[in-house]
Formats: sequence, structure tokens, C-alpha cells
Amino acid sequence: MKTLLGAFAVLLLIGSNATGRKHKMKTRMLGKTNMFLADDPLLEVEPIPPDTMIGECSCKCCENAPADLIEPPPLCVNDVMVAVDSSACFRDHHGRMMRFLKKLVRKIGRVDDIEYGASKTRLGLMQFSSDIENPIELRSFEDYTNPASAKNLQAEILERVNGLRFLGEGSFLNKALNTTVDNFRNQPRPDPILDDIAPTTPRKVLILMTNGKSHPDVTMEDIDASIAGLAEAGVVVYPISVTRECHGVQTVAWNEGLCPATGILNSLAKVGREEGSSFLEMTSHETTTELINALQVY
Repeated sequence: MKTLLGAFAVLLLIGSNATGRKHKMKTRMLGKTNMFLADDPLLEVEPIPPDTMIGECSCKCCENAPADLIEPPPLCVNDVMVAVDSSACFRDHHGRMMRFLKKLVRKIGRVDDIEYGASKTRLGLMQFSSDIENPIELRSFEDYTNPASAKNLQAEILERVNGLRFLGEGSFLNKALNTTVDNFRNQPRPDPILDDIAPTTPRKVLILMTNGKSHPDVTMEDIDASIAGLAEAGVVVYPISVTRECHGVQTVAWNEGLCPATGILNSLAKVGREEGSSFLEMTSHETTTELINALQVY
């Protein structure tokens, strides 16, 4: 019995010494670690907290940043005068001219940017020969406010085009050009509309259906003075030859005096446009498309 008790006491003593050595070793290791950490110079630097805390649903980096400025596209605001030569030489072409005119009216009405309305396109219509008639004024339809919809305005315009009669007699082109300038000057848009579309200024556009010929009483000096008046008034001119350009003296058009006066038409085409601009032809399938594209470029 005494032998067993003695053996048990020896075992307890051995276990106690082992635990003590482990504790001392652990303490010694921690001491060394603390010694190294205490020597680290970075421990003396205090961290600088970030100005912006980023986390789930907490990003504030763009809180006070101004919104990106998106400039709206420029408005296409056109005052369009369509001047139709209704002199005697176009008696046989009147029907084709009216079909072209109605096609143009419909195409303008189909394009959102340039459809009819007080703040978009106003269209005036003039017929000229020795007399001048204005079936549609730029201020018609209560300055293009009544009817209110572009579709109904187009219907009203087409109804008046359908009622156009052939005039006949001689062509006084200079009078037509001078009257165009007067129409633009005397029929501006109302001030409230101009305020709404500011800073855009309505563009003055003349679409001229003729061959450039005039009554013998009209001189080149008269025509040149009228062209200068258009340029001074800031009008952009798109002349449209009713018949094709003649390239020989044996054609029917030549014999009937219908060949376009290309010099006069090209002089008109340069008014408000690039120097190399030239007249268009009514018989070309591309002419109405070119006109629509021109009205959309501001």
C-alpha cells in the first residue's frame, strides 16, 4: 500500500513540473512576441479614418456631385413659303405640280421634328403669274394653333391645295420674290411662341416651283435686285425646276419655251446656302426627300 501511494505521489510531481515548464515556455514566447511588437514603429502611427465610408447601401461618394448636363437637340423651327409659278406656260403641268406639292405637304407632316404646329413648321402657299394669290398665309389656322394637332393641320393644308386653280398669264418672278420677303417680315410668330422656342430663331425657307423664266417686261436687274432682297432678309432658297434641264435645241420643252433658266435658278439656289448649291428638279424622285432632309438640319 505504501508503495502504491509513493508511486502516485511521484507521478503528480512529474506532471506538475511538466505543466510549469510549459507555462514558462509559453510566457517566454509571449514575452518575445511583445518585445518585437513593441519595437515596431508603425504601432505609434494612428490610422486616419476614410472620409467616405463604403459599405452596403452606404456609398456617399457621388451624393453632392452635380448631375451630368445633357443638352437637348436643337429645335427645327421653319417658316416655309412655297411659291408656285402658275403662269400660262405651265398649263399642261399644273396637275403634276399639284401632285408634287401634296406629296411634299404629307412628307413634312409625317416627320416629328418638322411637323406642322406653332412651335415647329408653319407653311404658307403662294401662286404667282401676273397676279399673286396667297391661299395659305403663314398666320393661317390662328398661327398654326387651330386645329391643335399636326395631323389635322395637315388635313386643312391639303384641303386648300386641292382647291387651287390654274391662273395663267405671264410670270413675274421678281414680284413673287419680293412678296415672299414681305410675307416673312409681316407675319412673324407671336411673342409667346418665340419665347417658348428661344434661343432658336425660326428659319425662313422659300421653296420655289418655277423654271426661272419671266415676262419680257422683267429685266435681269429686277431679278438680281429681288435675289439680293432675299439674301438680305436671311431667306434660304430651294428652287425647283418644273421641267428637266434641256441639253439640246430640238426638244419639245425648248420649242415651248419650258427649258429652265439654269443661271437664274442656280443664283437662287445659293441664297442662304453653300456657294456650290444648285437647283432641284420636280421630276426627280429624290427631290422631296432632299427637301425634308434640308428642313431637319438646323
